[in-house]
Amino acid sequence: MNFAERFISKKVNIFLTLVVLSLLVYLPVIRGDYVFDDDIFIVNNQYVHDLNHVKQIYTHSTTDGAGVNGGNFYRPNQSLSHAILYTLFGKSATGQHLFSIFIHILNVCLLFSLLGLLGFSPLPSLIASTVFAVHPINTEAVAYISGLSDPLSMMFILLACICYVGYHREQKIYYFVFTLLNVLLALFTKESSMMLILVLLFIEIYLQAKKISLAKGISSLLILVFFLCAGFLYLKFTVFNFTGNIALTAADNEYTQSIVVRFITFCNVLPRYMGMLIFPVSQYLEKPYTAYITFEALGFGGLMLMGAFTYMFYYSFRSSRVLMLGIGIFFAFLLPVSGIIPTNAIYLEHWLYLPFLGISILIAALFQYAKVKIKPGLFILFGVLILAYSAKTIYRNIQWADAIRFYKNEIKFNKKSARVYNNLAMVLSDKKDYYSAINYYSLAISVYDAYPQTHHNLAQTYLQINQVSSAIAEEYKALEMQPNFMYSLQSLFNIYTKLKDEKRSANFSKFIQEAEQGKIPDWNEIRTSLPADKK
Repeated sequence: MNFAERFISKKVNIFLTLVVLSLLVYLPVIRGDYVFDDDIFIVNNQYVHDLNHVKQIYTHSTTDGAGVNGGNFYRPNQSLSHAILYTLFGKSATGQHLFSIFIHILNVCLLFSLLGLLGFSPLPSLIASTVFAVHPINTEAVAYISGLSDPLSMMFILLACICYVGYHREQKIYYFVFTLLNVLLALFTKESSMMLILVLLFIEIYLQAKKISLAKGISSLLILVFFLCAGFLYLKFTVFNFTGNIALTAADNEYTQSIVVRFITFCNVLPRYMGMLIFPVSQYLEKPYTAYITFEALGFGGLMLMGAFTYMFYYSFRSSRVLMLGIGIFFAFLLPVSGIIPTNAIYLEHWLYLPFLGISILIAALFQYAKVKIKPGLFILFGVLILAYSAKTIYRNIQWADAIRFYKNEIKFNKKSARVYNNLAMVLSDKKDYYSAINYYSLAISVYDAYPQTHHNLAQTYLQINQVSSAIAEEYKALEMQPNFMYSLQSLFNIYTKLKDEKRSANFSKFIQEAEQGKIPDWNEIRTSLPADKK
């Protein structure tokens, strides 16, 4: 037995290796600040600023605490985690990042344990877990604080699977109870966890001999898991449906209205997913919302891929069933974001975090059935792959840690995102680079002028460089869009008070009172306070 074989013969060495590797590639993001939706999930979300809003967290939309109307996200366990961390660490993003990284490291170790319970040897399990630990496609789920629902739900999913395998083997009641508990926790962390019923069913079929026969206890457990998942699905479409729309988007277009278009679009997306899993060359968050109404070359490629996976799934079901398990779990977790129910994007990198469980099983199976032994050549090839993945992950985490660098990378791939321009402008303004901020706010408005916030943000930047008349004009543009937009009402009241314009100051005091009482001030009346040269 050589040194490498002795090293992996001890699980403590394996776990230490996985922990160190995971920590090394994610260290750069620890110093990162909040970006993108972190504002509405955490920074401006009153529900997570203390632990006095647990009831609201579990009974309202996730974005309600930030005053975002029309949100249909329901991720209460994620919000509760943010609230606990905010209580412990305050508004600093460091604690939030550390928690996300901790959960990812825990998932890596749980994955290795699950693969061992499923019958994979230590070396294939180590290889698969290492790839999961350092693969750059997972950075969006781990480095993005608002993406916590993916690692957190994965933790409960892995624990549920481990407990289920334990119950299958030993029929101990505590395995039964903890399986159900983790299924419930996963469901209230992310909606995609409802696919656990399929995952556990695939695991049961895999663990059995060719003739499938469910024991009484197993049948009872699977039935209870089914009712938990079905019950949560019912609640999500009724009690926890905050918009009256089952979709996660209120958009009304050809994509959201046609399941055929969504299927064709998914066929075009699937090869992109496969490419990202092999090696994600270009990584950015704001993917274009582009639907495909006809099959193109990429779409036919996706259709052929689905056909190949279906054949391998069926062929494996009749033999070793390991491919069935990996492919089944991969598509089970990909199904909720495939377009069956319209979502807020066409495809996203963090949507592959949960399906990666299936990919990890396929990687372990590849090395297990190839009967790979520890050889110098193998270590070199595997080392090069892990080094390449790790380098890309570190590079991407450096981007996540620097908001300006992050948003400029987004612009490189998507020059038509008003949200990116606005967010970059906000960061630049915070850093007192006011003229650059004004430029990016103007770009945001030129791309998509539908939000009063952008005009208000631009107005506040103008005030920083003492361009008061320009600031006033932008605040009025914001109020033209939304007459009860409190930030602009308050801003104009402050401006006119400072200018000692008592008449306009009094007018805006009245408008603020109306807005606080739930009334919408009359835009025409507001407009009469607009300086003559701005009308």
